[in-house]
Amino acid sequence: MKILFTALAITALGTTLAFAQTAATTTDTTGATGATMSKDSCTAMMAKIHTGADTAWTDVESKPYLDKMTAMKLSPKTEGKFTSDDFMTACQAGAFPASN
Repeated sequence: MKILFTALAITALGTTLAFAQTAATTTDTTGATGATMSKDSCTAMMAKIHTGADTAWTDVESKPYLDKMTAMKLSPKTEGKFTSDDFMTACQAGAFPASN
């Protein structure tokens, strides 16, 4: 009986730990975290960051976001050019935490 109880306890603990680890590190094939953001949240965030009317961002505006995208294995559609569409795609995928 002791052996059965020990085996059940170990199985339950292992399952719980595996679930906790999976929940904390969920990623999709792009490397983005599971913390996706709504289009409205991303639009509001972008309005605070990108002040130009042009969809292309300056190097100064885009640098911190390109670095985060690169870390998450995301990239702009056109190499060397970061646009509002790139920001929205990466933001909705969870590349930029809401605290930005």
